[in-house]
Amino acid sequence: MRHLKISALLVATSVMTLAAVGNSEETKFARVKLSDFVRDTNTMVGAVPGTEINPGYFKRVEATLHLPGIGGPNYPPNPCNAHISVYNKIIDKVPEGPGRMNATLSVLTNLARSSCCVDTSYTGDAASEASVLVLRPVACDL
Repeated sequence: MRHLKISALLVATSVMTLAAVGNSEETKFARVKLSDFVRDTNTMVGAVPGTEINPGYFKRVEATLHLPGIGGPNYPPNPCNAHISVYNKIIDKVPEGPGRMNATLSVLTNLARSSCCVDTSYTGDAASEASVLVLRPVACDL
């Protein structure tokens, strides 16, 4: 009888999860060339090359997953590599959550000042304010 209750609970949870996924917004992927980072609202501002999204607004939320960044070649010198290196050290040492969100504020500001890129997956409309699900700083193609 106990196993039946556990099985029923697992099935109910699975059905509810699938129903929620079915009703969720479409996830979009983009490489965003940053032009600004608004610290007060945790919003990355930038263009998505090859699209009409310029500027786009990508808001980090509590559930945003921060993945390790990928640097580019060192020649010619790429200013994004240093910022990505600092970002990766934060990702290694600070657990996911509000602490990591705060720790990455200045790095994202510096990434934006250097016009670096960020690979994102997001939901919503980037023209108004999209919610970032995943972000990964990358060196832009020069």
